[in-house]
Amino acid sequence: MTGGLGKTVAADLAVLYRKSDGYISDLNTGGTLGAARTISLRSKLMFEPSDSAKIILTAAYVDSKDQVASQQPFRGNTAGAPFPGVIIPDQAWEASLNGRGRSDYNRFDLSLRTQFDLGGVNLETTGAFMTTRVNQYADSDASNILLGYTDMRVRPKTYSQEVRLLSTGVGRFKWILGAYAFRLTGEQPVFIYSAVSPTAVPSQTLLEPKVTTTSFAGFAEGTYEIVDSLFLTGGVRYTTEKRTFEQSVNGTPLPFGTARKSFNKFTYRAALRYNFADHANVYASYGTGFKSGVFNTFGTSPIAVNPESIKAAEIGLKVDPASWLRTNLSAYRYDYSDLQVTARSASNAFILQNAATAKIYGGELEVTVVPIRDLNLRASAVYTHAEYDKFPQAQVFIPKSTGGNIVSSADVSGKWMIRTPRYTFNLGGTYGVDIGKSRLTASANLFHSGKVYYDFLNSLVQNSYTMLSGEIGLRLPGEKISFNLFASNLTNAKVAQQISPGPLGTYIIYERPRRVGIGAEIRF
Repeated sequence: MTGGLGKTVAADLAVLYRKSDGYISDLNTGGTLGAARTISLRSKLMFEPSDSAKIILTAAYVDSKDQVASQQPFRGNTAGAPFPGVIIPDQAWEASLNGRGRSDYNRFDLSLRTQFDLGGVNLETTGAFMTTRVNQYADSDASNILLGYTDMRVRPKTYSQEVRLLSTGVGRFKWILGAYAFRLTGEQPVFIYSAVSPTAVPSQTLLEPKVTTTSFAGFAEGTYEIVDSLFLTGGVRYTTEKRTFEQSVNGTPLPFGTARKSFNKFTYRAALRYNFADHANVYASYGTGFKSGVFNTFGTSPIAVNPESIKAAEIGLKVDPASWLRTNLSAYRYDYSDLQVTARSASNAFILQNAATAKIYGGELEVTVVPIRDLNLRASAVYTHAEYDKFPQAQVFIPKSTGGNIVSSADVSGKWMIRTPRYTFNLGGTYGVDIGKSRLTASANLFHSGKVYYDFLNSLVQNSYTMLSGEIGLRLPGEKISFNLFASNLTNAKVAQQISPGPLGTYIIYERPRRVGIGAEIRF
């Protein structure tokens, strides 16, 4: 709901409730897993005391309970395989666990945005506060045999403030100046349980890390029209960040006390754009970026990993050759240094390491065609080459014949980067037709992806796949009431959302199976 509360004040309220039953067959206790429930509330209050001032206050709350961690052994690889009574699923959307996985999440956000027209210059500010609570439980061996699990709580609070000055003149030069501040405080207690057999004495570890991050940045960017339709953009940013880390193991603080590390970085960006026609331009850009070093909250080391940095270049062409045709073409290259990656450790916790260097290059083509008034067709294709140039000490997992994995290290230089398909393409379309005073629409979308690797050795792979979705809608006369029939994953494709190796095995979580639903909308 939205509406005015007076001449200068308006407000809105958005409420969402969504609940879905389980879709994963529980082979251990019966019933289903994978149920989810979400409640979301958001409200905005806008105050415009004059034509030159606007103030917006936003508050939002989200509460979600989700059994997303309902995994099964990938290719049957679990350390629970040799033990009597083990149940190993052999079909997608099945699970047999010793405890129901969960990911419960709630978040509260509060933000204040302001905009003031100072005459030739706009002053804009954005301030925000966020507090989050996450509870996660996951069965580490993905079997009904109790061998390992992790139970984690995440408790961060963040504060941020940004101030920007923007030019609003009509000259050839446009600019922006700004400053940004960020503060995070957080705790992440995690309990890790691991055993070699159901009757063995388990290893039980409680980690209680505390972290803070304080970040300040200043930035400036300007765009100058050198000659008509030729624009040069340049931007700079300086960031300084300080991180602290404390760790306790089974209630005992570690001797290093509070580890501290500061990171400073100057980054920049430049771009050149030429509008050679009313609806056509060609551009080229080059820029740098960085992510500061991080402490491993699942570990006991007071040493942070190195900052991650990137050099990014892109060239592209955006052309509308006709009123019914739009095309976008781009090519890019990203060079990473000290790429930060995570993997399971031999103790069933996680390690954090730098993957030395990596590069990604490729291209993307997007085409939109409107051959007739009521038909819209869309297509896109992406090619990506992504590999680790140098990664000599990667955490790798070698399957044991009895189930589970040997945790080792290997040189994976030249291997393909995880979670990065070589190619994807997307085809979609929407068609509408008037039936009397009603409007009938139909849309469909097809997405195809090349194979995706989920480990540094490139041994865990989701083969290429295709997913199809569609919707049929009917809007009644007056445009206030509409109905729709929708479906996702129509072909019931078995697609990995995640494949994760660890010492107690390798598990897979599948994307949701085919879903078909009906909906109704009333506008008032």
